[in-house]
Amino acid sequence: MQDFFKRFWFIIIVSTLFAFAIGYFIYDQTKDVLRGKRIDGNDIVFEINGQFITADEFYNELFDEIGISAAYALIERAVVEQKGDLTADIISEARIQADSTINSFKEYYGDDYERILRQALNAVGYQDINELKDYFAHLFMLDELTTKYLFDNEEEYILPFLTSNKPRKVSHILIAMDDPNNPTEEEQNRWDSAIEALESGTSFEEVAKNFSDDTASAVNNGALGYMDANTNFVPEFLNAALALDSTNNLSEWIKTTYGYHIIRLDTADLDDLRDEDGFVSALISSNSAAQQKMIWESAKVLGLDFYDNDTLYQQLENYIIGMEDE
Repeated sequence: MQDFFKRFWFIIIVSTLFAFAIGYFIYDQTKDVLRGKRIDGNDIVFEINGQFITADEFYNELFDEIGISAAYALIERAVVEQKGDLTADIISEARIQADSTINSFKEYYGDDYERILRQALNAVGYQDINELKDYFAHLFMLDELTTKYLFDNEEEYILPFLTSNKPRKVSHILIAMDDPNNPTEEEQNRWDSAIEALESGTSFEEVAKNFSDDTASAVNNGALGYMDANTNFVPEFLNAALALDSTNNLSEWIKTTYGYHIIRLDTADLDDLRDEDGFVSALISSNSAAQQKMIWESAKVLGLDFYDNDTLYQQLENYIIGMEDE
């Protein structure tokens, strides 16, 4: 969940689900305003000097400007509310992320943070800052529904991802050098000591702890965790890591601008990766249209009814198909 949050939280709050706000706004504006006043069978939203604006006109104007994504966003929320599993873990994680977001807004916007955050929440159909946790719970449930859908359709989504992205977990040992082409005597001695330790049978983990200059990974036995073909590593490191397989799981020493690395493949097995946040995040990002397809299929199973509005139905279906084609 943390990788998902880091990728999307601010963008989604401020912009991505703005389309959802339009649908909510339409409903909110028309449900109570001048409810008792109608003209030609249509509810009146507002009146300006004798000119009436009907709910139909109001809706059509917004729909033309915002597009079919508004209708889709409403369907998405309804599906997630009905199919999502609001577990204790999701509730807890949503509260943590809500608190983190509030603190971020406080730090960035100062005394004005509450007004700005409330505006962002209003734009996605929530009325109060206390509902921020509900918003995140929706996102997390959507993430889990999408992941299940991808795994339920393994041949269509998982296998191509494995082939094209080569997902895996790796560890490394780094001997840092200011100029890898001309190591200093001290740098060369540390490198020689690391080589000797590995050759004498000292475990990769121990050598990483004792010799690696990547202090962040050294304390974790050299583990870098999840990576794939799209990970932002320097090319020499990336290519060497992706070339490893189960029969050749340890690289030669690889020279990069940072110094010399030796890389170990820890796993590329799907069973080991399926619970990795990084893997799930990359899988969903690589199959973004699958999420919309899942929502659309689920909505129809749940009993989506357009009350003979064939035009809207076809527009939504074309919208989903268009995202798949992209």
